[in-house]
This record gives sequence, C-alpha cells and structure tokens, in this order.
Amino acid sequence: MRLVVALYAYALLFPIIGVNAAQRPLTVDSSLGIDNVLDFSPYGPLDALSSQEFTTLTHPLVPDYGVRVKKSKEFCDGTVNAYTGYVDIAARHLFFYFFESRRDPQKDDVVFWTNGGSGCSVAVGLFMESGPCRVTGPNATTFHPDSWNEVANVFFIDQPIGAGFSYADYGENVVSVFYTIHILTGHICGLEIKSTTEEAARDIGAFVFIFFEHFVAFQGRGFHMTGESYGVRAVPAYASYIIDQNKRLVQAGAVPINLKSIMLGNGCSDYSEMIPSLYNMQCEHHAVLPVSNISTCVSLKRMLPRCERWLEEACYDTSDAINCQAAYDFCWQLARTYLKTGYSLFDVTKKCESTNRKNGCYPEIQDIFHYLSQPFIQEKLGVDQYPGKPRQLSECNEEMMSRFGTNLNHAFPTWYYIEQLLERNVKALVYAGDVDFACNWIGNERMTLKLEWYGREEFTSKPLRGWNVTSISGEHESYEAGLFRSTGPLTFATIHGGGHMAAYDRPKESLELFRRWLDGIELHKVALAIMAWWINRPFICCAQTLDAKAYGYYSSTSRARHTKAYVEIKTLSKNYQGYHHEDYLHSAFLGPWCRENVFDFSPFGSLDALSSHEYTTLRHPLVPDYGLRVKKSQDFCDGTVNAYTGYIDIAARHLFFYFFESRHNPKTDDVIFWTNGGPGCSSAMGLFMENGPCRVTGANETSFHPYSWNEVANIFFIDQPIGAGFSYAEFGEYVSTSEEAARDISAFVFLFFEHFVTFKGRAFHMAGESYGGRVVPTFASYIVDQNKRLVEAGATPINLKSIILANGCSDWSTMLPSYYDVGCEHHSAPPVINISTCVALKRMLPRCKAWLQESCYDTTDAINCKAAWNFCSQLAYAYDATGFNPYDITKKCEGIYKETLCYPETKNISAYLSQPSIQEKLGVDDYPGKPRRFSQCNTEAQGRFSVALDQVFPTWYYIEQLLERDVKVLVYVGDVDWICNWIGNERMTTKIQWKGQEEFASRPLRGWNVTSDSGDFKTYEAGLTRSVGPLTFATVHGGGHMTPYDRPLESLELIRRWLAGVEL
Repeated sequence: MRLVVALYAYALLFPIIGVNAAQRPLTVDSSLGIDNVLDFSPYGPLDALSSQEFTTLTHPLVPDYGVRVKKSKEFCDGTVNAYTGYVDIAARHLFFYFFESRRDPQKDDVVFWTNGGSGCSVAVGLFMESGPCRVTGPNATTFHPDSWNEVANVFFIDQPIGAGFSYADYGENVVSVFYTIHILTGHICGLEIKSTTEEAARDIGAFVFIFFEHFVAFQGRGFHMTGESYGVRAVPAYASYIIDQNKRLVQAGAVPINLKSIMLGNGCSDYSEMIPSLYNMQCEHHAVLPVSNISTCVSLKRMLPRCERWLEEACYDTSDAINCQAAYDFCWQLARTYLKTGYSLFDVTKKCESTNRKNGCYPEIQDIFHYLSQPFIQEKLGVDQYPGKPRQLSECNEEMMSRFGTNLNHAFPTWYYIEQLLERNVKALVYAGDVDFACNWIGNERMTLKLEWYGREEFTSKPLRGWNVTSISGEHESYEAGLFRSTGPLTFATIHGGGHMAAYDRPKESLELFRRWLDGIELHKVALAIMAWWINRPFICCAQTLDAKAYGYYSSTSRARHTKAYVEIKTLSKNYQGYHHEDYLHSAFLGPWCRENVFDFSPFGSLDALSSHEYTTLRHPLVPDYGLRVKKSQDFCDGTVNAYTGYIDIAARHLFFYFFESRHNPKTDDVIFWTNGGPGCSSAMGLFMENGPCRVTGANETSFHPYSWNEVANIFFIDQPIGAGFSYAEFGEYVSTSEEAARDISAFVFLFFEHFVTFKGRAFHMAGESYGGRVVPTFASYIVDQNKRLVEAGATPINLKSIILANGCSDWSTMLPSYYDVGCEHHSAPPVINISTCVALKRMLPRCKAWLQESCYDTTDAINCKAAWNFCSQLAYAYDATGFNPYDITKKCEGIYKETLCYPETKNISAYLSQPSIQEKLGVDDYPGKPRRFSQCNTEAQGRFSVALDQVFPTWYYIEQLLERDVKVLVYVGDVDWICNWIGNERMTTKIQWKGQEEFASRPLRGWNVTSDSGDFKTYEAGLTRSVGPLTFATVHGGGHMTPYDRPLESLELIRRWLAGVEL
C-alpha cells in the first residue's frame, strides 16, 4: 500500500489533475441576508462556556451554519483557557481548537492557523510547531514556551472535511455548487459540483463571523490568517472570501472582520515557480551544498526548460486537464531524483529520521496521533463519535487529497488572490525556512517577485538583507536569523536552519518573526534576545570531494566519520520508501552502488574447495569495503560434517564466525544464523553449550552433541559485535549500536551467499539469544531493506524466511516489570524473593513503569532514562540478593558469577578456546592487545552499547515491520529463565502492532507436545504456544535462559518443526 508520505509528496509538489477542466463559472451566494440581523443576541464572554458540554451558537445571517464550542480545561496549556468545538454545516463538521493569549487575551490579536495536505490535520502545527504544548510521547505533553499564543489568541482548525477530527455524515465532503447564469437572460443554465478550496472558504468565513459576533470582546480585534504548506493555497482564498463577506456584513448592519494580514509559511501557492525551484534546491549551493550528484543535475537541467513551458501552457495559460497531468508527471523527475538521495522532503540537511515514512520523517508525528486517538483525550476535547470514525487518528486523509487533486485545485493561480489582498492593503508575510525542499524559499521568493500589485517595482528592486535577533547566551550578541525584503504591505523572509515546519526547527526565531509582524515592527529592528541557532546547527555532508574544506561547518572531532558517511551516502539510495534512517545516515553498506560492476563478479563456487591451511579472501564490487576470509577447519567439533571458520573484514574491524554444514542434507537444508547476547558475549557459549554440534566436556576435549541444530540445518555462529570472542579491531575502532552492527552483518551474509552459489535462494533464518533479541530483528530488517537494492543491482536477494528470538530481551518496557512477576508470584516456579521485599517492589512498580515509558520510550532523555533504569534495577537487585541463578530460577548460582556465569562449563570453554593449537586450527588472528585467555563476554563492548542506550531502543518496531512483510517470527522462552523470562516476552508479543495483533492477542496459550526418546516413546507436554499467521510464541517447560542447554531434545524438535513449517 502506498505510504501517506509518498502521496503527500506527490500531492504537494505534483498534484493529481482531474478531468473537469471547464472555466470556473459565475456563482450565486445567498448565504447572507439583510432582513433579520436585529433578531440576534450575542452569547457573551468565552469564559462563561461550559466545560461539560457544547454550547451551540447560530446567527440569522448564516442560517445553515452552527458553532458548537466548549471549554477544555487544562488541555495542552494550563496557564490559559482552551476551547474546542465544531463548525456544523448541515452534515459537515469542522473541528477547531482555540487558545487564549498568554500575554493579554483581552487585547491581543486573533490568529487563525491551518496546516496543509490538503486534508492533513492541524494537530501537527498545534503539537509540533506553533501551539502551546508539544506531545512528548503517546501519553504526555510538555509546555511549549515559544508558542504563538505567547502574543496572540490562536485558532487551530482541521480543514477541509476529513482532516483530523473534522468529518461528514452520509459521505459528504466539501462540495461547491456553481450556477452558470446566462449573460443576457440571467437564467440558470446548469451547475457543476467540485471539491475546492473556494468552497472550504465559505465554511471558514461563516465560522469566523459567528465566533466574532457571539464573543463581542473580539469584535474589531486584529485578525490574521496563517497557513503552512498546502495551507498557503487555502489561506489567501479564505482571506479573500472574508474581505468579500465584509461588504455584505456591512450592508446587513453587522460588524465586519478586521482582517489585518495573511501569513504564508513554507507554502506552495505557485507551482509554476515551486516545481522548477526543486532543481535549484538539490543542484545548486543555496542554503546548503548540493545533494544530488553531478550527472543527475546535468540531466535535470536539460529537462527543466521543457518542464517550465509545459506547465505554463497546459496548467496556467489553459486548463487542459489531461495535458496538465502529463506535464506534472514529466516534471515529477525533479522530486523523484531528490527522494532517491534519502534526504528528508522537509529538510535538506537531514536524512529521514523515521522508520515509518508515513510520518513524514518525523517520529513525533506518530506520538501525536497516538495521543489524540486515546479515548480520554477525545472525551476532554469533545470529539464526536460518528459512524466510520477510525480507531487511530491519522495525519492526512488520502481520500481528501485525491478529491482536491481531481479538480485542478493545486494548479489554481493562488497568487491572484494575494495580489488582490495587497491592492486592498491587507498585509502579506511570506516566510520560509531555508532548508525546506518541498515548498522551498527559492520558489516562494520567485512568487513574491512576480506578484502584480502597486508596489511591485519597488519590492523587486530591493535586495535581500539580514534580519537579526539577539542571543541570550554569552554576551547577548546579535546574529542573523534570516533574510528579508519588504515594501508596504508585502514582506518576504527566510529563517536560517528552518525546514518545512520552521516553527518546529527554529521555534524562538519563528516566534520573534511572528511577534514583530503582529506588533508592526520591521524585521531588521531587534526586539527580543533569543538563543543563537547556529550553536548546534546540523552537520551537512554533501561535498563533491573528500577535502575537509568542502564540508562546510562541522565538528573536527567527527571529520573522519562524516567523510566516510558522505562517500557512502552520495551514491546509495535506490528507493525512497521503506528504509530505516540509519541506512542513509551511515550506510557503509554497499559502498558505490554501480550496476555495471555486478557483471564483473565471479563467485568462488563450492565451500568444499576451500583450503584448510590458509584463508581464501572473497570480495564483491557491491560491497567494496568488506572482505570475507574463510577456511576449512577439518575435524573441528563435529567430525561428521565440514566445518569452516573465518573473519568478516571491514577496514580495521574483524568479526569472527564458525559455519557447520547440516548433518541431514547440506546441499538443500536451510541456513541458520546464530548469535548470543551481552551485548559483547561470544557465540561460543551457544556453540559449545547449547545448539552447536559438540559440547566442551573439559579444558582439552569435546564430545559429539546429538541434539545440535545442524541436525536439520546449516548453521553460522558469529562473535559480534567487535570485542566479542575472537572478533577484534585495530586502532580502537568499535560499534556502539545494533544498527551499526547490522550493516556489517548484512554485508557479510550477502558476500557469503554470492560466493557460495549453492546457498543462493536457500531459506535463511536469523536466531539470537538474550541480547540477540535486540540485534536479530535489527539485522533481519537491514537484510530485508538490502534485498530491494540487491534486486535493483541485478544481484540475488537473501531469502530471509524467519527470525527466531530465543529467551530474548527485545522490549525492556515489558521485561523489567516482569521481574516482579517471576520473583514474587508463582508461575513456572514458587516465588524466591521474600514477602517484605515483594511488597516493597510492588509499591515501586507503577513508578518504574511510568518512568521508563516517559523517559526511555515516549522521549529519549538519556539522563532521565538512565535514572529510570537505575530505579527499576531494584527489581533485579532483589533477585540477585537471593543467590538464585539469574538464568534459572530453580537453581542456585554455581561458582562466582563473574567467573562462571553460574555455569562451571563456561570455564572449560574459555580454557579450550585459549589453547594455541585450537586457535591455530580455527585460524584465529594474532593481533595487538589480544588477551592470553579467551573471555566469554567483553564488558567494554557492553558499556559502549549501554552508554548509547541501545538496550532501550523499541526493537519491537522492527518485529512489527517484519511481520507486516510476512517474515515469520518465533519467540520462544524457557519458562524458568528469570533475566529474559517468558512473561515479559509474552507481553511483548501481545502488544506489538501488526495486521494480526487482535487475533493473536485473543487466542489462549495451549500445550505443544513431543515424544520421548528414552525408549518408552511417551508423548508429554513440552511447553505452551500461541500462533497466528507469521507470529508464534512458545515456552519450553523446564528450560532456562539457555533453553537448548537445559532442554536439548525439546529445543531441537521446536526448531525442526519451525523450519519445516509444521505447527507446534
């Protein structure tokens, strides 16, 4: 299904054009009469409104309209009164918010704000930009000190019908009825029905009139209409309608609206200028360095003249709908090439920051609509419960975008309205954040320069000059906040560092611009000291060479990292949709992505042809920064099959791996990737204690393991990240997040499958234990995204079938609280923590949950998250004090934990792998600083991941996305594990949001059985399971953290059935 952002981008930049291309006819508007105004009595003060129910207001001059309004106590801004309500037009209902000014609500001007789309909710403007609070998570808001209600009373309105909480009964939408009148006879000849901004303007004009008429304190108050993005198409039309309406109000004896100005923020009011400016923004150095490569820019420049001519002729000189659509499709190349760079449509300095691109690259948007979808919030606001109301409020209404697009609404010459407003001395401020791409400052400036009005000559002759503000940091120095040009009622301004949502990126500068505009102060006069924006100005990595001088401003300490990132970013993106932002931001993966190099590649061939005496080094032109060294390790661990070991080399980083062929049929069996946890713990524990082909039984010996997973599959064991096991790095290099590690793993898997062609297309499964529950979904997601680019390059994608999360910790928001359940309640075993401690833990549990959610998930506040983590760690300390094994609640810890991890076998494994003869057989490198004794876990690697808060990343988001793409997910847990227990894992599986969530969560757990191999062949219950579609959750009775160690038969049977696609 096409993502909302793709539709939004296309609708915003290159709208869908309909088939109705007739010239707009004359209209008859009979909504205002003059005979019954004296029958009207105003309501009175706003403060008298009820907070419990709506008060309905009408006016005889607009009998088809009503306004329902209520006080919404302490909503969003507890310092002022807030109101919400609906504008009712028969079966149509427009929702609005109104916030009084913090400065002086009795005297300050009134501002009307709307967002774009068309069909996008004003909630983004309210909660991310100019509103009095910001949503900081699905359940939390925070006071916004730079809200525009600092200096004005502000409306926010969801328009047109279908946007946000606005809706219609009976499928109605914004419908215009235009009566064509014969020029001679005056008889009505016919009518047309359209979805247009002009019809929406009638609703807004009536609403504003009713509000001002009933709340007389606002009559005569300065009124300003502002819009953003597509809202800039709407606001000039709305303002023009109000000006025309004012004449009729005066004739009827009513008070006209004192419309002072319109403010157009990062708007697209003239596509004939905006579309060509997309070339300038990506191919010329204006606010930032170019982001598209030279060859692309040359092609775009060649097509640009044709694009401009075609648009003008088909969309403006005439209204040829079919030809206009073709012109937009042709010009779409200007946006398509930019989208391929991976940069945000709304900020040319940033890679897309959201794993879900329908949020427009801003993760906060998802939180906003989760927040507004909550029943108690909707109850507070008085949101109507109407048929067809969605459970989850969405940012934009795709259907509404299409309706407006089918009527040439985008192609309407909105600047005609602006010209007429200027001729009537209605002020117009056109401002733009200078790093927006979609509705950029270049296109907006060109629009202002071409406006035909009485001050045009003087306006166009003036150069742009700086407007300054004063920093409150340091010496209160003045700095340039942007550029501007102004003559009479028209002002054009830029905001340095502001994107499409300038008030989001530069809140203090935006508020100061707004304050001066309302107060009539020229922009070049400093009125308020505010924070300097450039202190943390984002790094721009767009140079065409690796010369440091070409990079502009950035921290010298990160030069090397950003230099590498530039080379990788410059040539990467082949598809805009569906990539995790880390793919773009750091993507070492795939280096220079050149189709022609694929055909220069020759695979190595057969694994069996590898030497057992030295490494064979393998490379691929698609991943030139990566190398794969591999050798046969004869008679290692399992003498019945071939074993291989080697390294993945990434410059100074080297990841060690083992590979064992299947005992069943290595040429046809699936391939499993296994990693242990930590982070920083070697997969040797999995190999030699759990599911590998041998078990270490002493410092110098191993024994055959009959329940190894290579009974049914070929299997990798990998020491990752850098620092784990035999993996190492020179020159202090390392990785500190799972996303960084994922790039290395995805490249390794690609290299292996490309060279050993017998594995191409073979089913591939990624499995991980413990912290592997964090990394494996990340690794798998990278492989899914990598597959798209492999296909485009003509390479074979990895046939990723499933992920297997074995006693994993994928969601600490459910896992940490579950420590109480396992330690203090009787589930798989009796409680082990004493009663007084359990009582204390239960008292602190609600605070733990809330604090974790607020500080680690709703927001990413590193200091507060760490504090919440430390607070919740009381749950772990209480268990540690019992002396029980954290990996098995039925046993006491054997030995000193730091030495044995409660399992004495681990000392034998370390001793075995520390032997020079074993390391020589494996081909372990001798490197500077190599420890004399093999270590199971690297605490330094653990520390790096912890500092980066890697553990609190919402990994279940990856799981959701994999499920949505039908990658199977098995979450299995030994039911006597404590540290990554079955309760926390089950809660995670029932909360993840995917297409089968409701059905999965509704099913009960049921038993799954196996047959004993002890001679009696009895069937017994091995655990519990729940399964729907691609998702399965299972427990293994009596299994601890290392379930294949405690229950080898049951674990192997579980995997056998999973790989075979047999239900448990």
